[in-house]
Amino acid sequence: TFESRANYVFFRSPADLEGLKDRGILLRNCGNYWSLDGSYYRAAVRTHGENEALLEALRDVLREKEESDG
Repeated sequence: TFESRANYVFFRSPADLEGLKDRGILLRNCGNYWSLDGSYYRAAVRTHGENEALLEALRDVLREKEESDG
């Protein structure tokens, strides 16, 4: 993650997170920002429950990537 002064979290992920849409979670891919690639995302800070759901989904995606990488 990176320091922020806005109501979102900006971070880089080793896994493609586009599949989170299937779980009802939308992230802003920042690949079209100057000097960034598709591994950078931003997520709005939401309610505690929604933030917990995002963290759980991120853990699942990262776990799946780790398992597929062997």
